[in-house]
Amino acid sequence: MPDPALSSETAGPFHALRAWLRRRREDARLRGELRHVVDCLDHDRELDEVLAGLGISREGLPALIRRYPGAVRRHEAMRHWLDKAGIAKGAESINHSTLFGAGRRCVFCVAAERCGNWVDHPERDQPAAFCPRVKAQTATRQS
Repeated sequence: MPDPALSSETAGPFHALRAWLRRRREDARLRGELRHVVDCLDHDRELDEVLAGLGISREGLPALIRRYPGAVRRHEAMRHWLDKAGIAKGAESINHSTLFGAGRRCVFCVAAERCGNWVDHPERDQPAAFCPRVKAQTATRQS
């Protein structure tokens, strides 16, 4: 029998807290994986070459690692939205450099906070209002 002390009024905050904790745990896991990849590349003396290809310096690594988990969520949500809206038309799934460039934009995006809010509550806003990636995809399709 359900506990009357945990009514639907109090279940909302507990649900939100559990979701937040799950996300934090997943973020920590993703950061750990990225740190491992970076360590392996550094050990194999390939890190500088990879970073140069990405347009990131060693000094940019802490920011990359800090922002990476949220960028994965934002990138996937935006990719889904672009496909659903018919803006991307599968181009990113074919062109690896376009996909990576878009992902890198999500990692270092100036609209990261607003995008994160959109990922959590997509009914509140439309990405075209704030996302440089949507603006770039729309401009590409119009040309």
